[in-house]
Amino acid sequence: MKKIFLLFLFSNIVFFAKAQFTNIDLLLINDSLSYSMDLEEIQRFIKIDSITPVPSIMDASMADSLVFLGSSYLSFYKKGNEEFIELNEPICMFETIIFDEKIKSITLDKKNKITTETTFEEIKKIFPSNCQNVKEMSIYGDKTKYKSCSVGFVSGGLELDTQLIFFFSDNKVKRIDFWNPT
Repeated sequence: MKKIFLLFLFSNIVFFAKAQFTNIDLLLINDSLSYSMDLEEIQRFIKIDSITPVPSIMDASMADSLVFLGSSYLSFYKKGNEEFIELNEPICMFETIIFDEKIKSITLDKKNKITTETTFEEIKKIFPSNCQNVKEMSIYGDKTKYKSCSVGFVSGGLELDTQLIFFFSDNKVKRIDFWNPT
């Protein structure tokens, strides 16, 4: 039993030692939008296409509504939202980025600019441990067959639960999702 426990402990240490992260505080979308912003800040940089109720298919979402920028969207949380009880101001957080006429790029750690031209090999060079093995994934309502890999986030030196998932089709980044297990 001790051997199994030690093997489990060692494999987790090796996994986390190899895991790579990107700083969520240094993430920029279209060189001006951050991961989380209030509505007024967003409107200063880009026109909001719509604000809609959260669809029933997303019943696990604690968001109050969705804010669409082209095909991409953010979750909107009102002040005092039950997921963010301590929230003193309303906030929007990116959930999905689909590159289109509105969202052209995402920059990680002030140096790695990701666009529709970014290939899997380029992402693998940035995150070799995390993107060594890709996973096949499908997205509800989307017929495209994707390959994906994910990267964790840090903020203020602390590891976050949120993951950045890159979705590839025809060897190019097609979509980026921000996934939070809570």
